[in-house]
Amino acid sequence: MPIEQGHAFKSKCPPDKKLKVEDLFKFSRKRGDFPVLIFAAVIALFFLAFFWIKTGWYARKLPDEFGTYIAYQFGLTDIEGRVRALAVS
Repeated sequence: MPIEQGHAFKSKCPPDKKLKVEDLFKFSRKRGDFPVLIFAAVIALFFLAFFWIKTGWYARKLPDEFGTYIAYQFGLTDIEGRVRALAVS
């Protein structure tokens, strides 16, 4: 079925709007955002409350020097406690 002259394809979908950088910071909350936030928080609290014992975190023994432990986990210190250089030389 070839396209006949004068019968060009015409879409019913509106064309996409161009996004301007100035419009990125004009965000505003819409009606319904807050109830969705509350609903998501209730679901998260439900899972935390009823499945806390299934995660294994309640029985985990954390080290006495918790600050050093966290710094080691993020790669800021060595195991011996020496501070690492963040920039590679």
